[in-house]
Amino acid sequence: MSDRNSRNDRDAERETGQPDPSHDEWSAWLPQLDPPATTPATPEPSQAPPAPTPAPTLPPSAWAPPRQAYAVRFPAPPPPSVQRPPSWMGWAVLCLLVCFPIGIVAVIKAASVNTHWMHGRVDAARRASRSARIWCIAAVAVWVFSWFFLASVAHGIYYLH
Repeated sequence: MSDRNSRNDRDAERETGQPDPSHDEWSAWLPQLDPPATTPATPEPSQAPPAPTPAPTLPPSAWAPPRQAYAVRFPAPPPPSVQRPPSWMGWAVLCLLVCFPIGIVAVIKAASVNTHWMHGRVDAARRASRSARIWCIAAVAVWVFSWFFLASVAHGIYYLH
């Protein structure tokens, strides 16, 4: 019974537009979940439903594809006399394992070599190959330097004690 009274209170609050201060203030903002007391009038079954309106049609020129053929442009393959530059991917993956931050750049540059080559950009492929090799050398140099540095620090700490 108290549930029915609270529903009536909420309905009264919705009609006046002012929430009841004895209740929580959020209930006035909630949608009404209770079904309406009256059901809407339904049309009699003897009446035929109205005929559906036909969908609007577009003129054929509005949806037809253009009549001209599209020119598909494939990249030009590199000349057969040009040798493919090395990608250095194996070394780049090894550098990724040895010297993580620099190895990422080496792998990205090594992966771009084949992409440039397949699109016919021979000069860009050569630059990417050279860059991948430089980043691999830099990664190995940083790795060797860091091991020598750590070894010298460890050696110095060992003799201090």
